[in-house]
Amino acid sequence: MQCRYCKFSHSQQDILLKHYRLHHWQAGKGSFPCIHPDCVCIFTTTGALKTHLWRAHPKVDRPSSACTDHGSFRCELCDFSDICSLAQFLKHLGRHLQNHERVNCPFSNCDFSTTNNTTFRVHKSRKHRNQSLNNLCTSVCSVGSTDNDLDTVSVSQSLSDQADDIQADSHISDSDLEECEPVLEHKLAALFMCMQSQLHVSQSASQQIIDHVNDILSVANSNTLSSIQNILLKHNCNVNESIVADIAATLQKTNPFLSATTDKGPLSTNYKRNIYFKDKFGIIEPVEYVFNRVQNHTFVYVPLLKTLKSLLERPDVLEKTFPVKEGTLGFYTSPFDGQYFKVNKLVNGQDFRLSLGLFIDDFEIANPLGTSRKKHKITAVYWVILNWESQYRSSLHSIQLALLGKSSEVRVYGYESFFEPLLHDLRSLEHEGLYVEQIGENVRGTVLNVSADNLGAHGLAGFQESFCVEKFCRFCLASLKDIQTTEVRQGIFPLRSPEQHNQCVAELKSSEFVTNVHGVKAECVLQKHLSFFHVITGFPPDVLHDLFEGVIPRELALCLQKLISAKYFTFDQLNSIIQSFPYLYSDKVNRPQRIPKTFHLKKTVGGNAHENWALIRLLPLMVGGMVPEDEKAWQLLMDLKDIVELVVSSRLSEESLCYLESKISDHRQLFTDVFPNERFLPKHHYLEHYPNLIRCFGPLADLWTMRFEAKHSYFKRVVHDTRNFKNPLKTLASRHQSMIAFALDSQHFFKAPLHVEKLKVVKMSAVEPRLRTAVKNKYPNLSSLSLATNATLFGTLYMILSPDNIRKLSIPTPSSVEELSAVLREKLQIMGNFVIQYEDPDFNNELCTLHDITELPKEKATLRIHWEVVLSPVVDDAHLSDFTLDTASLTSTQSPSSPHSPLSACRLEQWPSMFPVPSFSYDVELRLKKANEDLQENGTALIVPRDMKMNILEKLAETVYSYKAYPKDSEIEKVASALVEKHPCLKAPGSDTTGCEAWKISLKFKMANYRQKLRNAGCSEMVVNTHSRQGSSRGSLKRPRRSELNFLPDHPVGLDEEELERERSSMEEEVKKRHLSLTILNAMTTFSLRRKEIVQDQPLVSTIKQRWPGLFFEEEVCAEFFRINRIDLKSTFLTSLDNHTQGLLTMYRAKARQGRWNNLYKLLEELDSQTLCFQSDSVIYCVLQNTEALGPHTQAMKIGILEVTDSTNSGPHPTVVNVAVVLEEEVVMDNLGDFTNAFMMLFGLLYALNMEYPKDLRYTFEAVQKIILNLGKECTARIQSLKNKLLQV
Repeated sequence: MQCRYCKFSHSQQDILLKHYRLHHWQAGKGSFPCIHPDCVCIFTTTGALKTHLWRAHPKVDRPSSACTDHGSFRCELCDFSDICSLAQFLKHLGRHLQNHERVNCPFSNCDFSTTNNTTFRVHKSRKHRNQSLNNLCTSVCSVGSTDNDLDTVSVSQSLSDQADDIQADSHISDSDLEECEPVLEHKLAALFMCMQSQLHVSQSASQQIIDHVNDILSVANSNTLSSIQNILLKHNCNVNESIVADIAATLQKTNPFLSATTDKGPLSTNYKRNIYFKDKFGIIEPVEYVFNRVQNHTFVYVPLLKTLKSLLERPDVLEKTFPVKEGTLGFYTSPFDGQYFKVNKLVNGQDFRLSLGLFIDDFEIANPLGTSRKKHKITAVYWVILNWESQYRSSLHSIQLALLGKSSEVRVYGYESFFEPLLHDLRSLEHEGLYVEQIGENVRGTVLNVSADNLGAHGLAGFQESFCVEKFCRFCLASLKDIQTTEVRQGIFPLRSPEQHNQCVAELKSSEFVTNVHGVKAECVLQKHLSFFHVITGFPPDVLHDLFEGVIPRELALCLQKLISAKYFTFDQLNSIIQSFPYLYSDKVNRPQRIPKTFHLKKTVGGNAHENWALIRLLPLMVGGMVPEDEKAWQLLMDLKDIVELVVSSRLSEESLCYLESKISDHRQLFTDVFPNERFLPKHHYLEHYPNLIRCFGPLADLWTMRFEAKHSYFKRVVHDTRNFKNPLKTLASRHQSMIAFALDSQHFFKAPLHVEKLKVVKMSAVEPRLRTAVKNKYPNLSSLSLATNATLFGTLYMILSPDNIRKLSIPTPSSVEELSAVLREKLQIMGNFVIQYEDPDFNNELCTLHDITELPKEKATLRIHWEVVLSPVVDDAHLSDFTLDTASLTSTQSPSSPHSPLSACRLEQWPSMFPVPSFSYDVELRLKKANEDLQENGTALIVPRDMKMNILEKLAETVYSYKAYPKDSEIEKVASALVEKHPCLKAPGSDTTGCEAWKISLKFKMANYRQKLRNAGCSEMVVNTHSRQGSSRGSLKRPRRSELNFLPDHPVGLDEEELERERSSMEEEVKKRHLSLTILNAMTTFSLRRKEIVQDQPLVSTIKQRWPGLFFEEEVCAEFFRINRIDLKSTFLTSLDNHTQGLLTMYRAKARQGRWNNLYKLLEELDSQTLCFQSDSVIYCVLQNTEALGPHTQAMKIGILEVTDSTNSGPHPTVVNVAVVLEEEVVMDNLGDFTNAFMMLFGLLYALNMEYPKDLRYTFEAVQKIILNLGKECTARIQSLKNKLLQV
């Protein structure tokens, strides 16, 4: 056998394995490939490799002397052919049986065959116990004509093996042992380099480890002396003690660790180790350049030409670099298929040309939330060889470091100074080239493109670093306002060209007073100094920031909010599904996080690019079954998902790009239809350029910043582990170069494309027929097949989730599929649901799903069980609230007929227009069904037994309470009417014509009893009235009087008042901060505690504001109103107001014409001029000048709205500078924008603080409640009259 990495060869596996460990293994790599060249297995430990060699490549023990129990065996299932004993051959067959291959009995005149190892051994023991080699089939074993022939073969073979062993030993002693010492020293140095560059152990810690190990080994020397003496005495060897000491000293001297790390060793100190690393590993040292020597402002540069030279000296790297592989005609598969590569005169059409890709970005090495944020912010420039295929250049050690500088200093001194050393090497590469010895010529190259986020690309390219300016796009001359109405595909926006850009730069240089021309503010330093690079052809878009951190999180937020508002699912349910979804493989690492509660306000779901990609890709599996296909918001998300799949594709045709262009256009139109008031982001505009940009740059996923940004994590970890901030730039660059040198010192710079650990080689004849046919169609000459349960190809793991578990069962013939399922569940201990399939002999044993037990074959059946995978434990959407987490219904199990549970902390719906009669117990439902049939056929009414009546009333009371704790008589009557309408047999004889009067009375008393039960159980809504019932009128009860849905909810499950008080305290502290955290301010969890204080204690507004300051934010007022009433305050109020405004004005003008209201004309005129001002005893709305103090105007004002105008504007429509809400003489909210918003906040606060309507304006607020917001059905006569007139207008 020959070594797969060099020319060394040997017949023994052990010798070859030792050779590999000595010459080709590197510490820290954890990669042990099989020593057989034709085997693809790679292992992480030597133990796994040895196990593999024993199983997959077994050694056959040769007979050492003549014997009669050996023969020449040949296996029918593999290439095994050797002289061995029968026991050894049967052991070989056992390996095939372990792979479930069918093995024929090797004895003659026996037709037995099996795939089970135990069955084979039992058969051999019973049928062929005393049979010898002469009884074997001649095709399996051939025995020589005489024993002497066999003896000759055996002895000669044995002597040959012994000669091989002697030759191997001499080979090791003469060759390997001479080189062993420097090789081991190099491996030890590689281990120390791995500790510093890969494991991030500091130099001081490394030195301590070396010193301590040396001390331990020195102390152990005395034990070595005594051990040598004991061994010599054991073998009766009396030698001088000085000889024993010499032996021990020699052993210590030959110890590679001691010899290298003692005082005079080459690896004993940090200084010596660094010298050794530079000399033996060829570390390319970073060079420190100075911005300003006085202020000690520096940056570091890693020489590009030296790094390129060290890379191209490796044969494996050179093989992947030249020549550039041609793309498939008609497809875009790499940057070399793009138009911009084809017009580059230096690199196009040349076999030995280098195309480089740069990346620039800023990143924090310190805690971005700590006191050192921005202090250690670093600007990094990386580069990569684009000649490599994407799977090779995506490795982090394939991405090389060029420049590191502090971001603040780079901004001060500019890119011209920062890029100067890099540009010097790039100019040399463009004109002189780099001599490559293996090729024998100079290789020239240039920068093909620069990857960066939009801000970084604009900064380096010389465009304006703002996306709110007129000319914000680096691809065309579109203006910010025009992108809202015009598509890129319409061709109205002129595309930027090199000629046009050069003209803009010339105009800038010609005038000192022009700051920008068409968005260009400066000349790019790369274009200025490089002959074959241009800004227009060198800055591709970044899919990472445009799509995954731009368009996707925004549109997800908008669409999910719309789907939640449509009640397809709830906010809590969506988060529950996201958390419980069964993610696999890389999705486990990139699993989406919980969507924040403020996503609808921020209009983004947050998350990083990986998480958003996983969310948009898996969302159809999560909630797709809950949303109708014709829902436009859902169609918008599905269109976006298709666009993403196309954009990130690594292979695109011209037809695909035309389809992508059409898809983006359709998506834009659908976005406008679904969200007419939303504006397009600049990133939406960049997305419209993608089809054309793919034609120019090739697949955009090859040039995005995702892999480059992953490089930042290495530097962050170095700083985190070393804690070195003295000169972080030099430290980071030095550690990085050590890591690159360590990678270059390994056997392979690139990872093996295929990585397999467990492999089984079987004959094609032993493979399943369907698999054999498929393989033969692809590889007709293949005789054996390698099977593995998992394999990694270019970093992607492919594996079998659940290998077949074959079991044999003997059971009586079942009468039905259900009975068979029950038997299988019991016998096989199966949990969960499953589907049964069987092999149908009528269809060539293809698998068919079992629906009828008669379909099974009569004699015996082969079944396959498929488990039904439940993607997520989804709770019914009616159980969960949209925006609250403080409900007990997350874990409640409720019947489908009842949308709410009486134990839920919050109700979710208002009283329905048609009361849904719940389902009763199973026996009651059966009896009611039979009674309804008897009533329809015979007219026989049902005499309701007591137990049935109690069950019906109990269930009705639970359902009624899920909507209201104190229903009105009219509402109870509707419940009774719905009951007898669904079950006519329940009409009470002798009752009124409807037959529900008796049920109404019974239900009324049942509700009183049910409330008493809840009061005894500690229900907050009932307990609050425990002490006020005695001697109190009905009107004094603390209960909802304005159709509040959640008037006084119970505390969330698992939280007591002490924990809720801690939550309240944290909210109170957060309000004191300048930059508020909306997550902490969110008052959902403490809703029940707040309502208890407000309803039960009835504190002053000032007290509430002191204890609950977070409640008096605009977002929280709306959220609190939603928690109480399950109605969106703003959208409902504004929509209804728009619908009724015309009717109200028509009514007012009609009244004014009748002359009944003298001041109505004046009010209408003031309304038209927007200068309305009125005052009453309870509510005041007045206009103030901004020079006036608000304090005097809030006195004696129980409820009010104050508007402050600009005193300098004396026109008919003064500018409003502030609008405030006053409660109990205190300004509780200000800066509300306009009167409409202030009135909505005032109305929301009346509900949130449980304040009564002002007596003088009670009808006004009642009209807003019951007409505008549709809260409550029954109205006073005056409001009902107004409502009727509005409907008539």
